[in-house]
Amino acid sequence: MDSILELCQDELVGWYDSLDRIRVGGLLRPLQQAGSVVNFMKASYPGEARPLEHFPELTGRLKAGVEKLVARGTPYREAKRASEPDVQAWLEPLYAAGPRAGTIVAIVRTIEGVSSFSCRPRKHKAAKGDPKTGRRTAETAEHHLTRARHNIIVYYFYLYDAHWGRASIRLSSYVPFEVSLQLNGHDYLERQWHRHRRRIEMADNAVLHVLDWAALREVALADLEPAVRRFGAYWLGRLPHGLTREELERVGDYYWYIQTLEVSHNFVFRSAEACRPVFETLLRHNQLLGSPDSIRYLFGLKRGPRRATSSQVTLGLPMGCFKAFYGPHWLKCYDKQGIILRFELVINQPRDFMPNKSLSNLAALAERGREICRRLEQACLTAVSAPACARAYTALVEPGTDARGRRYPAIRPERPAQQALLGTLLSLGHCVKGFSNRELRATHQDQHGVPLKPSQATYRLRTLRSHGLVEPVGACRRYQLTQPGRPIVAFLVKVHQHLLAPVVNAATDGLYHFRTAVAPDPIAEALHALLVALGIAHPHPATA
Repeated sequence: MDSILELCQDELVGWYDSLDRIRVGGLLRPLQQAGSVVNFMKASYPGEARPLEHFPELTGRLKAGVEKLVARGTPYREAKRASEPDVQAWLEPLYAAGPRAGTIVAIVRTIEGVSSFSCRPRKHKAAKGDPKTGRRTAETAEHHLTRARHNIIVYYFYLYDAHWGRASIRLSSYVPFEVSLQLNGHDYLERQWHRHRRRIEMADNAVLHVLDWAALREVALADLEPAVRRFGAYWLGRLPHGLTREELERVGDYYWYIQTLEVSHNFVFRSAEACRPVFETLLRHNQLLGSPDSIRYLFGLKRGPRRATSSQVTLGLPMGCFKAFYGPHWLKCYDKQGIILRFELVINQPRDFMPNKSLSNLAALAERGREICRRLEQACLTAVSAPACARAYTALVEPGTDARGRRYPAIRPERPAQQALLGTLLSLGHCVKGFSNRELRATHQDQHGVPLKPSQATYRLRTLRSHGLVEPVGACRRYQLTQPGRPIVAFLVKVHQHLLAPVVNAATDGLYHFRTAVAPDPIAEALHALLVALGIAHPHPATA
């Protein structure tokens, strides 16, 4: 199976990829350096001896604009953080009232740490006395700018846009007046679909049903960069600002860059009864992705000093989740609305994936995110499709002959050495560019503490190639698991880890042994007899 779509096609309604949360920052490049700001103030107040004295006026303009909106009836409140639950609860009825497109729904004022300029008087020490008169010159004072992180007033404007629906803009009240746009790709997708007069059923940031899933995927894959730019230009022209229109024209347009991007890969099932077993199977088996190497391969990034990796699995209701972290980024697998299996990537530092974080790279970054989500799907596919791999077991445990007439040995998954090798292959199975002989030996040493000679690794790789489990990558001496080989290897490892090893340990450690004070357990006796017959357990001392 190449995808969950093929594996669960009878239980699926459809599938699609989409962007979720999009956070885009904006800055005025001519106002990023203190010298440029001084030149700007001199141009704004020509002829003034001390133009920096007018610095607080810029903030006053923004505050006055906000007060004017509040006086016209725009809901307003102050809070410590805009993300507080009570703030979100306060906003819900305002949006539920059905505001018209192009409406400023509410304004929230907070105090946050933001990088900005401060204008302060700088005092010089009095000069030494004049040697002729003995008089000291008076102290002089002049204003100067310093840029640092300050706790300043920040305004959140909650909007209802014709193309994006619910959105917000965060605007700092001090120079350089940096902004942040908060958008959602699912909201944009829904409104684009309605523009074509097509019916779509949505629920909590997810598509539940459409008549044409192929057309939906085409709309969802559209480049959203022009739409983001239009949104920013439209609303910044309507919202209050610290700079006048003439001053904004002089400094130029905002430079937009990506701050956060969420990409989702979704499979919509017919019912919760069909989705839940698949998802629970993924949760039980995704612990195999928890090693740092496997996580690094999923993200396709190089290991760095600040790239800590980890994973966590949350089981049970109301919603389980598998999450893998790689530095500031993370991957998630969870069920949405009980009937949607979602693979989601959260990118918090676009420079790890792109040369720069300019908004012009939005389409390329979204495609990179979809590749990583599909990679996680492939990793999870091995868990779902593992039962189907039992049919291939017979061919693996028998020797064979390749196309050149050369015989190759059988694979003995019950042997510890073979299990160690299969576990190493599974951890390297998601390597973007494959793995080399040296990387195989190094990973084998790190995971199992058993050295593997180059000749041994070469021999075992040749055997695995003969059985169709691994294949070379191009013309270089690198290897990767084949599409059919990935679930087979996962199946063999999981059978050993989750079934064979626990049962054998229980049987050989005496947990099921009879005790004179305890009545015999017929189930334990039958199980132990089976293990003895298979030759993987020893008879009880009393019956030997």
